[in-house]
Amino acid sequence: MSASRKRFQPKPRRLQRSGLARVRELTARRKNSAPKMTRRASRLWALASVGALILLVMAVVIGRQYAGQKLNVEQTLRTQLIPSLEKQLGQKIEVGKIESDYFSRIILSDVVIGRDAKSPVGALMQAKRVTISLDAIALVMRRSDPLEAISKVALESPQLYLERDQSKHFNLSNLFKTKNGKKPNWRGLVEVQNGRLYYRDQFLKGASGQMLLVDAHEVSGRAQFNGDNPIAYTLQAPRAFAGKNRELIRDVKASGTFAANTKWLTADIAFPQAPAVLLADYAFRKKEMTALGGLVGVRAKIMWDAALPEDKQITATGVLELRDASGFAKTLTEPGTTRPLFLQKVNGPLRFTNKALETSGVSAVVFETPLSLAGNLTLAPPIFNIRATSNNFNGPRLMQAARAMNRSAELQNTKFDIRSARGEVRIIGEKKVWSAT
Repeated sequence: MSASRKRFQPKPRRLQRSGLARVRELTARRKNSAPKMTRRASRLWALASVGALILLVMAVVIGRQYAGQKLNVEQTLRTQLIPSLEKQLGQKIEVGKIESDYFSRIILSDVVIGRDAKSPVGALMQAKRVTISLDAIALVMRRSDPLEAISKVALESPQLYLERDQSKHFNLSNLFKTKNGKKPNWRGLVEVQNGRLYYRDQFLKGASGQMLLVDAHEVSGRAQFNGDNPIAYTLQAPRAFAGKNRELIRDVKASGTFAANTKWLTADIAFPQAPAVLLADYAFRKKEMTALGGLVGVRAKIMWDAALPEDKQITATGVLELRDASGFAKTLTEPGTTRPLFLQKVNGPLRFTNKALETSGVSAVVFETPLSLAGNLTLAPPIFNIRATSNNFNGPRLMQAARAMNRSAELQNTKFDIRSARGEVRIIGEKKVWSAT
């Protein structure tokens, strides 16, 4: 047989069967090994299932124990947080119903701190509802100070009694103290809605001898605490009653900062109007000036520092908006008499500091003469630079008074520029004595 013919000759059937035989052999081997593999996989799944079941049981047991011992929020509050607060405040704390989502919020109802039938609000503080936002993990891990777990406190319809006694000690100062002499470390936000603040200051008394009383209603505001750093606050009250006679002051707004140890305070205070008699009583406690009537709007910045000498602890600057005010300065008398120099129908803005008054456009009636006043007056020592103009010098009394003042022994370095034709009087000088009793 030729080589080319042998080349294309089909292979024997024996060889083809051998390939099929190998396939059958492999298939048979797989069938024989499949039960072994299945049994091995089944054992692995069984072991995994048992392990997972054990882990699940352990998680349930541990979780129940953890929830029972650690996440019992009410028990934690009543056994840790409330006793801690009672110790700091030195007051008994009563709490009604407690609700919680167990993780981030707790609602306390009918909270009373320091119940006292003699207090104007019935306690040191009480609130219809207190909502506490907290870090539950930090709370249940029993930190040395449970207060550190609180991030925010929202007070609904709270009533607070704040008092400063004759030794200048605030009744809430213990709130900002910590045990073992450590600095206060709480960081969080306090918010107030529809509250009441009753403030009594036995140290600050007016010229009438009455202590300062303020009863503010519908109060809303917030205070940001940051450890021992200054505390920033904002407050507003649509209605506030002040003084023994409960004079109404509307739309009071205040903001500022105060020290964590309550030893100093700053306040920006504003309200559209208040009785001039009431404000002058506390602003001029030595009766430097006395108001008889009218209204005063106030925009003021007040600073108080207990570390300074008593006569320098309070500083104030701002603007007074006078409306039909009347009054007198006790040490300014009509020339040649002991009668006080009365000012009536005073209207306009008056800038002030602790020791000075300044204006560029106040109208008043003096000696029955309508005047427009501009200039400044330093209260202590009394130095003045005042220009008075009028379109109606309807009597010689004003001119006579000015000339008499020029001859007064109590005045020194005083110059008068009297221009009756133009209706203008200018007074520059100072007073030797400025005493008040």
